[in-house]
Amino acid sequence: MPMNARILVVEDDQHFSGILRDYLEYEGFEVECASDGNEALQKVEGTAPHLVLADVLLPRLSGLELCAHVQAHPDVSVPVVLMSAVYKDADTVASLLRQCGAQDFLVKPFAMDDLKSRLLAALPDGLFSERPGATAHDGEGGALVLLDNRLVPLASEGSVEPGALASLLLAILAHSHTGVLSFRDGKRWKQIVFLNGYPVWADGGGNADRLGTMLLEEGTIDPEQFACAVQSMRDEGIDFGSALTRHGILSPTELYAQLRRLVERRAVSAFEWTVGNWSLSDEFPPQTTPFEVQPLVVVWKGLKDHGDVASLAALLEPHWNSFAIPTGRFAVNWATLKTQEGIGVLGGFLSGRRTPADLLQLGLLERDDLVLSLALLYLSGMVGFGAHPATASRMAGVASESSGPSTVDVPSLTGTLTDQGEQVIQDYLRLWHADFFTIFKIPPGASDERVGQCLSRDVLSWEPDELPESLPGDLRAKANALAAHIAEGRRVLGDPTTRSAYQRECAARSLETGNAPQAALAEAAMFFEMGKSFVQKKDFREAELAFGKAVERDPESAEYVAYRGWATYRRGAGSEHSVSKACALLERALVLDDHLPTTHYFMGMIHR
Repeated sequence: MPMNARILVVEDDQHFSGILRDYLEYEGFEVECASDGNEALQKVEGTAPHLVLADVLLPRLSGLELCAHVQAHPDVSVPVVLMSAVYKDADTVASLLRQCGAQDFLVKPFAMDDLKSRLLAALPDGLFSERPGATAHDGEGGALVLLDNRLVPLASEGSVEPGALASLLLAILAHSHTGVLSFRDGKRWKQIVFLNGYPVWADGGGNADRLGTMLLEEGTIDPEQFACAVQSMRDEGIDFGSALTRHGILSPTELYAQLRRLVERRAVSAFEWTVGNWSLSDEFPPQTTPFEVQPLVVVWKGLKDHGDVASLAALLEPHWNSFAIPTGRFAVNWATLKTQEGIGVLGGFLSGRRTPADLLQLGLLERDDLVLSLALLYLSGMVGFGAHPATASRMAGVASESSGPSTVDVPSLTGTLTDQGEQVIQDYLRLWHADFFTIFKIPPGASDERVGQCLSRDVLSWEPDELPESLPGDLRAKANALAAHIAEGRRVLGDPTTRSAYQRECAARSLETGNAPQAALAEAAMFFEMGKSFVQKKDFREAELAFGKAVERDPESAEYVAYRGWATYRRGAGSEHSVSKACALLERALVLDDHLPTTHYFMGMIHR
């Protein structure tokens, strides 16, 4: 009888280590784990395993160093298989194998059936016996209940229904769709722009969708810095973000990171919508500023903040005592979710051998959080449900048939970019949305000679052909797009005929969109945040004044008007005059937006 092979798993990510251990033990291997290279070397020198499966980047002693020590050890002969999410280039991998003497190399993320086949190939013959019952139908003919959003055609429009947005966003991701998802309910609106299934921009016109509001709420900037930026908007005609960098309140890199967070926040807030209509286009808006965010993270945060637990529990109820079996999409996409609070703790326990009821009994999460977590994994096709535990063939079959398009790591920027990297960000934020006349500073009615002089200027603070190799890929793409945009501007404005046509186009666009007083809107957001802070302090006189200033600057905001009404009522201590004045303001807020929950809450409190 062949004996079971002993595998030493060396991985400092405890969640992933747990996944590997659960899977390999279920497949019939004996498994021991170590969390760093030194611990692993001590285990090898003690009772040597039959194979070492090690990550490359480990604490204390790297996987490469561990492999070199094992291969040079005079008393042991143990094959080593390395794995890494960092080294993916074929030439680099081959060089690493030659350098340390490893038998094989797995690029994370990998499918579990690929892992097993690589380990069997590296093990000496006769060291592994197939686990009993590992057949195409797990020995009992059980079928896997699995959702595949790729098989569902994308609709182009529909009515907003509570809880439906998660499935819609996951379908957009599964189809790698590019276009704009628009929501409309009376005067309320929101748009999310997608590129290959990823949210890259979002807006909604509301106070919570403003950059300044987010930064104030989180304490990233203080009211004095906010006011300074707003004044620059008025004096210099620049946007809020540019004003922050102009005064050194945020560096370009910090602003870039905050704008990405703003896109995520705006996309997550779409989960608040429960009424209205939506439509989905298949056109990418020109001059969209892309700040890619993780769609799975958006859906998770949307469910956490606004998910209907009861309906999701009903979705899972038929499968509550079925085995939760990870699919190929789980192996590919789990890295994007494992760092998220709540759902991240499940990774090492989704082995295909536990039911939702088992997971609840383990006490990893409260029931509601477990329901939200499993619902996302099920809706995204990362987990299916079966009547029998997972088997080798089942894991392999699901992995090969259901992997689909993977999510990729969205690159993050640190504050350690080169000066040129900072300049690329600053130019991109300053110029990408500007019209060609503004970019080249061409005054109205300029002569052809003057236009030529303006077009000869260098408007970029860097040379497109001299970008450093260290520049992150998404920034390099933005730099190239901006350089092409500038070249297009020179072509359009350099010819009198195309220049005249472009000027007419700009004039028409200005009439269509109007000139929104952005400084006034930003200032309104500042006064609104001040008003809410006064409400917390129960200083309703100052709150009423602050909300009043917000309404003066943005009279179309139902939220501002409603809060002013509430502060008026509280300041008047419920007097007849204050009730009358407050109700008039709340009625006005309902005219502006009859679905704003805050208004209905305030009205109910007053009439109570």
